[in-house]
Amino acid sequence: MEKLEKEFIKSGGTWKKFYLSKFFQIERGSRLTIRHRVKGNIPLVTAGYENMGLAEYIGNKNQQIFKKNVITIDMFANTFYRGYRFCADDNILVLTPKMQFTQKIGLFISSLISTSLKNQFSYGMQYRQKHFHKTELLFPILN
Repeated sequence: MEKLEKEFIKSGGTWKKFYLSKFFQIERGSRLTIRHRVKGNIPLVTAGYENMGLAEYIGNKNQQIFKKNVITIDMFANTFYRGYRFCADDNILVLTPKMQFTQKIGLFISSLISTSLKNQFSYGMQYRQKHFHKTELLFPILN
């Protein structure tokens, strides 16, 4: 057991399972094909690990712009914290926290999600809204 984990347990901390839906509201991006994209300055997040899923910058007026300080999960379960406003395509789930959280907490939770979902999803078995409502994670809590 690592030193930090030992200290956490020694101070009365433990790990408890929670559904993601307890902490986050979920929205989904909307369909936007390559040929319908208009060049602009709003980041467009799509499915993929490279460049954290950032495909290009668009100026489409009809695309929803998501606020910053959220977490995204794509169809392959690639999970990233977003500290900036962006648009997302329909393969992206946007998790908006139900509580106030900092960038550090967002990065921590996104790494928990990523680690938990790693190697479970692929093109043949995509992560979708139905999976979000069933996703449980271990979170550290103080007793």
